[in-house]
Amino acid sequence: ALEEVKRASGSNAVELMIADMSLQSSIRGLAKDYRYDRLDVLISNAAAFDLAQKHPEKTVEGIESIWATNHVG
Repeated sequence: ALEEVKRASGSNAVELMIADMSLQSSIRGLAKDYRYDRLDVLISNAAAFDLAQKHPEKTVEGIESIWATNHVG
């Protein structure tokens, strides 16, 4: 995907930064490491759902995983 965005934009000034959107610690880590003055484009591919899930799973941080990924993150 990174190479496709670089080709489509005609720019190599594109960086891939990954965070687990279900974990606040991962999001905060990415924010701490962010070193730019501005953000021109953000592509977020975060979604979680399991319609068959009978008992909600929790992240290691104690937040229900679907809520953590889709809303809190």
